[in-house]
Amino acid sequence: LMLGHALIAPGRLGRLHALRLQARKALDLLWGVALMFVVAAAIEAFWSPQPGIPAVLKYTVGGLLWLLVLAYFLSAGRHRAA
Repeated sequence: LMLGHALIAPGRLGRLHALRLQARKALDLLWGVALMFVVAAAIEAFWSPQPGIPAVLKYTVGGLLWLLVLAYFLSAGRHRAA
């Protein structure tokens, strides 16, 4: 959405300059998503299949990780005004 908006309505900036600015923001989002995928893959590959870990512990850790994701989504992009 950000990249398309930069091309359609760049405002006072040139299209290329607006696209570069929005691409930097999109890249930050992409790194966050990639990190979430790596963490999820590591959990699924090394934690989930372990038979020695009790199911209650697995569900507890899973619930805590979901709370972290929820906290991230609720607080992402919120900055204090100077």
